[in-house]
Amino acid sequence: MLLLSPNNHTIQSHTIMQMKTTISLRKREVYGNELLYVVDSEQARAIEVLTGQKTVTDRSLGALKKLGFTITYV
Repeated sequence: MLLLSPNNHTIQSHTIMQMKTTISLRKREVYGNELLYVVDSEQARAIEVLTGQKTVTDRSLGALKKLGFTITYV
């Protein structure tokens, strides 16, 4: 996508990422606790930035579903 500055002299190029609407999760048992990890590394980093956690909790899972994401388990 190309953007013109207000004075129409500068053109800036921006890359637009296509949002993935499916999040794949992997279940792992750690010390008797079942934890959910995001499989895709880019999605995992973004969710970690938002939640402050490397794992997905039931609460964040519910919020992701309300935002329209489809959750799959691998």
